[in-house]
Amino acid sequence: METNLKRKVYELNMEDFLKITPVFCQRDENPRLAGVAKLLRNNPVPTQHEVSIGKYPDGKLVVLDGNTRAEIWRKNGRPLNRIERRKYGVDVPNILQISEYPIIDEGDGPDEYAKKLYYTFDSQKSVETSKHKLTGIHRALGLNFDSRKLAQGMYSKGLEYTIKEDPLFENKKDMWGAVNIYQKELKLLDSIGIGVTFSQSHIAASLMLLKINGDNPRLKKALSYIKSGYDDGSDPNHGKCPIAVLREEYRSQDPQFIKKGTSGYEMSMNISFIIFCIEKFMTRERLKINPVSNTISKRSVKKWDKRYNHFFDMDEDDMDE
Repeated sequence: METNLKRKVYELNMEDFLKITPVFCQRDENPRLAGVAKLLRNNPVPTQHEVSIGKYPDGKLVVLDGNTRAEIWRKNGRPLNRIERRKYGVDVPNILQISEYPIIDEGDGPDEYAKKLYYTFDSQKSVETSKHKLTGIHRALGLNFDSRKLAQGMYSKGLEYTIKEDPLFENKKDMWGAVNIYQKELKLLDSIGIGVTFSQSHIAASLMLLKINGDNPRLKKALSYIKSGYDDGSDPNHGKCPIAVLREEYRSQDPQFIKKGTSGYEMSMNISFIIFCIEKFMTRERLKINPVSNTISKRSVKKWDKRYNHFFDMDEDDMDE
């Protein structure tokens, strides 16, 4: 993409620059403010005064590159207390070097072109991580989450694996489309609340189950119990609560069914077991523990289920259908 096509370069005073709004898909700047302020403070170079903006066909201007710096400069436009000064205090330039790019319509609307420009700058600088991209997508789609992992975009691996296994989702690298398609499920998951017990595998399994089962009360209860640590005890005749077994597996130093990692193999194994346990809970089944090895039979987990493209319990007769 030729980002220097018809580029205009000129100087602009700081006051006028700070009136320009961020591009609609700009990530959440707040987590990065202190780190960027430290860089500006300790490593002053002329390029820090160079910013890029885009101009829509109707004349509207948006900041493409320089939004985090702009927020820091805004903070320094008012008196800072001692703590704020230590975190955000920087020298604010009076004049900035502006690179202005036309935002055109290539057939899918000017916003799509603006998005391409924005991601081109971040790709060139290699500074935007997956979580930063996700917070930018949240902002553009008007999504606000209460759960920290979702709000800060810390679920990219889980979402990537979800769309990888979704046969209806064609472009497996389109995170924008993934968030858009899974908006409802993400909102449901956020309403339930997820905490530190939710790994990337938990998030992927939850999104898959929510996509298929929707606002199912029993599913929502299962997901909330994973967070709260629910355990209704075990019965030697009928087995243990599947959610309790799931939590014990994740707490174990020597787990039988999961792997502590996010590789494709590890995610597949973990998601399989999570779905297996939640499905059992949803159908009000108990998990019987082998008294010799104190484990569930691995054979009962490793059965193929095409609804999720993952392993989960089925009868031998089901395999022949």
